[in-house]
Amino acid sequence: MTKAFLLTLAMIVMLSLPQLCFADLLRMGQLNCTQFRQTNPHYRSEMIAWLYGYWSHENASDIMGDGLRERFAQDLLNTCDKNPDTPLLDALKLIPKR
Repeated sequence: MTKAFLLTLAMIVMLSLPQLCFADLLRMGQLNCTQFRQTNPHYRSEMIAWLYGYWSHENASDIMGDGLRERFAQDLLNTCDKNPDTPLLDALKLIPKR
């Protein structure tokens, strides 16, 4: 994944989350799993898209296919349920590589 791709994902999230981005800057690195789980489901879906791109980059994965993002989302939600106080970006490290 390139920096341009991650920048594009970040811009999509910023444009899709006007209440979170402009009222208060959204810093993914400052959210914990509980805060993430309490986010409006619409916004959480957009955040999952960004997090999936981030996670894929961190794991040097260039694979994209049907159901992968949905499986990632479920893995992330399950991980957060088991680790509610864990910082969100640290929770990504607990998700198995594919």
